Amino acid sequence: MKREFIKIKDMRRENSWINLKAKVFQLWNSESESISQIGLLGDETGTIKFITWKQSDHPLLEEDKCYEFKNLVTGSWQGKLQVNLNKNTIITPIDENIEVSFLTKLHGKIIRIYYGSGLIKRCPSCKRALINEVCPEHGNVEGIYDLRVKALLKDNDIQDILLNKDITEQLIGIDLEKAKELGQKSVLHKIEKSLLNKFFNVEGRRVGRYILVEDISDRDE
Repeated sequence: MKREFIKIKDMRRENSWINLKAKVFQLWNSESESISQIGLLGDETGTIKFITWKQSDHPLLEEDKCYEFKNLVTGSWQGKLQVNLNKNTIITPIDENIEVSFLTKLHGKIIRIYYGSGLIKRCPSCKRALINEVCPEHGNVEGIYDLRVKALLKDNDIQDILLNKDITEQLIGIDLEKAKELGQKSVLHKIEKSLLNKFFNVEGRRVGRYILVEDISDRDE
């Protein structure tokens, strides 16, 4: 069965094999010996982080060049979808000018608050959210407190959104220090009371399955 090319906005699940046409928007320095390249791929619907594993033996991609990628595998890091280039990935340069979209505007109702919202702890080294005080990369660490909201917003379609500490503080009316005093149960209650089943105007950058919210305001409905 022939696999069709998809858009970044349509990526929803981990561990999926996909085909993608995209521009190499940014390349980052990698500190891992097992990774040959890391950065952002983009198309007209958004951007997504990519990793090329060294053992895949692919030639290095060039920034601002467009490629056709076949047999990418979706994964995730810090709860955000990414794509992995492995030894089965076929990479072909293409003579196209793909315009990369960053800002996305949505208008809808938050219908779900995901697990992992509220008062969390992050690894001091890699900033990943801890699970039961354990970092998947660095094991048992002394975590650093943070606030966030992972939610589902219903527009014409449904869209996962991610709110950082500053925006979460703004919406629930308390800062991180007060949240630490109140505890996770009370903070989560405030989040649900402030956001759930309410309408918002949202603007942010698409990264994989999420819109990383940069601006949010109440929407009169």
